[in-house]
Amino acid sequence: MINGLFNRISKIYKPRNKEISFATIQEAMDYFWTGEARALFRYCCKEEYQLTNDKKGLHWTVAFGEPSNQTPGMTKWSDQWRDGKQKLHNENIWFATNDYEILDDAEHLF
Repeated sequence: MINGLFNRISKIYKPRNKEISFATIQEAMDYFWTGEARALFRYCCKEEYQLTNDKKGLHWTVAFGEPSNQTPGMTKWSDQWRDGKQKLHNENIWFATNDYEILDDAEHLF
C-alpha cells in the first residue's frame, strides 16, 4: 500500500534534430532512454507519459510515494530513483542518445 504521492517531476524531452518525430510513446521512450533507465522508472514511482502535440517530444511526469509498511532504515522510493538515476548518469547509460534537449518547466500530467 502507498501513502500518497509526493515529489512530482515533469519534463519534456525533444530531439535537437527537428526532422525526428514519434509515432508512439514507446518509440519516444526507446529513443531517449536506455533499458536500464526505463526499468528504474517502473521500479520506483508512478508515471505518466504522452507525446507532445507536434509528436516531436516526450512529456513525462513521475511521482513518489512512501509504503505504508515502511521499516526503519528503509530507503525511500524517491531516494532509490534519485540514486539509481545518478548511478546510470555516472556510467553514461541513462540516455540512449546524445540528441536531446530538456524542458524542465513542463506541466504535471497528473
